[in-house]
Amino acid sequence: MRTEIAIISALALVLSVPLAFGQTDFDETSNGTDSQFEDIVNQELPEVVETGIFKEHDIISNEDGTYTMSTHNPYFETEQGEFVPYRVIETDDIVQIELDVGKLVFDKNTGAVSTFNNNGILIESDSYIVRQAQLNSDTWNELEVNNESVVTTVEDLDGVVTVSFIRENFEGIFKVEYIVNEIQMKTTAYFTNNFYEDSKFAFTQTLDLPDSIISINNTEEIEGEFNEDGTPVTNIVFEDIDLTNYVGNLFLEKY
Repeated sequence: MRTEIAIISALALVLSVPLAFGQTDFDETSNGTDSQFEDIVNQELPEVVETGIFKEHDIISNEDGTYTMSTHNPYFETEQGEFVPYRVIETDDIVQIELDVGKLVFDKNTGAVSTFNNNGILIESDSYIVRQAQLNSDTWNELEVNNESVVTTVEDLDGVVTVSFIRENFEGIFKVEYIVNEIQMKTTAYFTNNFYEDSKFAFTQTLDLPDSIISINNTEEIEGEFNEDGTPVTNIVFEDIDLTNYVGNLFLEKY
């Protein structure tokens, strides 16, 4: 019996950068008073226009003597001072994708991903396993395919990097696919069943954090205080949560 299942999740890599892109044209004789150009960069245009790719914009020269400027999300700067949307480094053990906001490190041996921002590590390890249960049963078993050696594939095409961790045995094919650009990472887990009859399957995601204590913010109403429109005055309260207190608990999200 051959069946396929999949689950998808997404991780935003850039939260504060606008996704809209701007573009304007200006001629070579502009002296800094061109309103179109000032509206975008809010600075004077030098007499000699420097063309190229920059951290948040590009400037190219046109055949008619004008220039075109396009803005983009912040690019990663290499050691040579060049700006690129991202950089991919691959060795025998890892695939590393470097971005302006940090980096993602894919471990080819364990099939796990580590996430860093520019200040340090955010997630030490992010990994998936696949489980199986008989229909009409809640007894779940981890599949042997989880223990197979990982085959890693990398595709870098049209500004998108796809990294896949693939394990395979007699049970079927278990693949976790990560699609990354300079804005976000989308994760999809697949399992193709080649062995089990009358079964259902599920994926378990495991996150190893450098600190088990996380901070969240809640909004609470201030008793007896109201805004001019009659709505209650609210205050933001920060709360630290120790995740070790919740190990083994089941959280259900309602939609």
